[in-house]
Amino acid sequence: MSQSVTVDSDVEIPQENDADLVSVRLVQDGAVHIAYGIALLIDDKPVDPPVASWPHSKPGEVYFVATGLALRGLKMDCYGRVYLAGDDTTKLHCDFLVDDTVVATSATAEIKLSSSSSSREFHIRSHFV
Repeated sequence: MSQSVTVDSDVEIPQENDADLVSVRLVQDGAVHIAYGIALLIDDKPVDPPVASWPHSKPGEVYFVATGLALRGLKMDCYGRVYLAGDDTTKLHCDFLVDDTVVATSATAEIKLSSSSSSREFHIRSHFV
């Protein structure tokens, strides 16, 4: 079994968006199948209900989260698994949007797949500062 790919990053929603509703979407670069979920975390514990329930599999779909101010100090984990029966690399990251405009972006997870390792787990962890 292959190792999980995990990236962590600080995400800063601009202060001018403190009162605005922030949404998130998983962005995919590469032709692979993805099953994923998105959880908002308080003290590393998931908040119920999740932002996107596992095994959601439509990258690019937008999910409303909270206001910019409410997110400060919280964490988010976009977690899942990518699948491809072949050799390829895919890149995944989360965009944070206000009114369909990207205001922040997470770090990018680069996931290499091969015929001998056709699926890998990933975590894109964002800490709102």
